[in-house]
Amino acid sequence: MPPKFTVPFTVKVKNGTKTIVLLLDPGTALNELKTQLIIAIRDTWTAGDDGDSMLDDMSIPKPSFDTVDNSETQAVSKASEASFSDLSAITINDINVALPVDVADLEKGWREIDNTEDRSMGLKSIEALGIRDGSVLALRLKGQESYDVRIPSFDDEE
Repeated sequence: MPPKFTVPFTVKVKNGTKTIVLLLDPGTALNELKTQLIIAIRDTWTAGDDGDSMLDDMSIPKPSFDTVDNSETQAVSKASEASFSDLSAITINDINVALPVDVADLEKGWREIDNTEDRSMGLKSIEALGIRDGSVLALRLKGQESYDVRIPSFDDEE
């Protein structure tokens, strides 16, 4: 009998407006998923990146008649630095992952994945935790208060 072949899962992990796509074996433990996320974050995100600050380092000239209040800009910048200030120091304990409450409507919220050990079976696989091929997960790093996932809107009115 030929060996059993498992087809890898494609899992999308969202934080803010960013999406990280991972290809994982169904038997992968949640800690391995978090390890893969850490590698992807370190490879693609920049320090101080809050998901919307891709152009923060570009200076945009202001007209001379316009006055700018920098206090609000600095407050937002400091808040994002608290979450992503040192990407090399992120560990699996700094990452929380959640499944959507309603797969058809991601705006209904997120249910954090509990990775408690079952003494008889050890750590649960991502498949046993309810993650399927094509699943969308939310990512929250230590320092972030909630799962912030922004879904693009394709309405003409906005």
